[in-house]
Amino acid sequence: MASRGLVRRDHEGYRLGPRLARIAVDALTDLDVVEICRPVLRDLATASGEVAYMSLPLGRAVLYVEHVAPARNSEEPWVWLRGSPLHCSSSGKVFAAYGAVPDLEAALRPPLPRRASRTISDPDEFRALLPKVKMQGYATSVDELEEGMASVAVPVLAPDGAVLAAVGVAGPSERLSLGRLTTVAVSAKRAAAVLARRATPVLST
Repeated sequence: MASRGLVRRDHEGYRLGPRLARIAVDALTDLDVVEICRPVLRDLATASGEVAYMSLPLGRAVLYVEHVAPARNSEEPWVWLRGSPLHCSSSGKVFAAYGAVPDLEAALRPPLPRRASRTISDPDEFRALLPKVKMQGYATSVDELEEGMASVAVPVLAPDGAVLAAVGVAGPSERLSLGRLTTVAVSAKRAAAVLARRATPVLST
């Protein structure tokens, strides 16, 4: 399994490998939830003028399952993005803040790899962000996952408060300043509420 990329070994034993994440993406694209989320993401992309996406928690990582670019945008930046570490993405911060990471302490065990100039590599600094994320209902990432990339993510919540997914917007950090990310977060929250109503039966199974 390790040789095929299904698992990888570390000091704690075995963890999910990149090939398994790829299989998960392929399976999810056949599910009803992707069809349900596309019109919601299309509206969010139109409202924000940037790429809108949906992600799911996958152990200690984030799995991006769908994205939609605004009609005027032919570039579709970062369409290759299918997964990312928990600590350097806005979705990862949301999942950590809302209790969707099975073993957060293990996920934050140092060293946390730096992916860009502003990647949070200190576990204590990452933990300190989480109360604010939950209070404001969204998380941001600017030059943390990739240089020149910014994003905002909000949780998609089940009626019992469980995190089902995250919905967000990503684009160049030169366009998505922290101030604009705060504004875009309002649109993302509306999209998450719509998706929660439509997709809860599918995402909860």
